[in-house]
Amino acid sequence: MVEKDKSIFSLEQVTENAPEDLKIPGLWEGKVRLPTIKEKLSVREEIKKLPFYDSLTDDEKKLEESKLLAMKMIVEPRMTLSEYLDCPDGKINIILDTVSFWYATKLKILNDKRKDLIDYFLEVMNPQIEGKKK
Repeated sequence: MVEKDKSIFSLEQVTENAPEDLKIPGLWEGKVRLPTIKEKLSVREEIKKLPFYDSLTDDEKKLEESKLLAMKMIVEPRMTLSEYLDCPDGKINIILDTVSFWYATKLKILNDKRKDLIDYFLEVMNPQIEGKKK
């Protein structure tokens, strides 16, 4: 439960985006961070630069979009679109899937904090709502 008068997020916490180490034993290690809103939006344009983009199905486009977003989360070692296209499919898929799982875990943690905020809001508002019903 959230304490009264306790901020859920400070501005520093919202804008902080320090890279974290991520390792796939025997395959890869690097630094990753959450994507920015700008990066998430830019992926939609960048995917159109893929060869044969027009021949991809909608599902394949969505899959490639998620892979490109995962690439943007990798701080070290950086990878260009050209380098990505030259990677062995199996290896790069494992790396980018792992980055995506890391991201999903981070989002779950943030959503759990949001749930605490909603619970607190409902706790505070319930007496006011009940008072108006009478």
